[in-house]
Amino acid sequence: MATAQQVIEEETIPRMLRVGEMARVLHVHPDTLRKWSGSGLIPSCRIGSRQDRRFLLNDLMDYLRSNSITKF
Repeated sequence: MATAQQVIEEETIPRMLRVGEMARVLHVHPDTLRKWSGSGLIPSCRIGSRQDRRFLLNDLMDYLRSNSITKF
């Protein structure tokens, strides 16, 4: 299984991630990610008429760095 860094280096992750994509990278349930986003732990933006959450790739990288999950 590829590490988050390998996936990012291979540019297989889009610049904006959906809830499921971000949850897979962080190995958490999508509902956990929604709670983290709602509490401000991980920033997200809302798009479209359904107000779906999207996460910026840079925010993912910042989160990983600040929580010492991996070093880049």
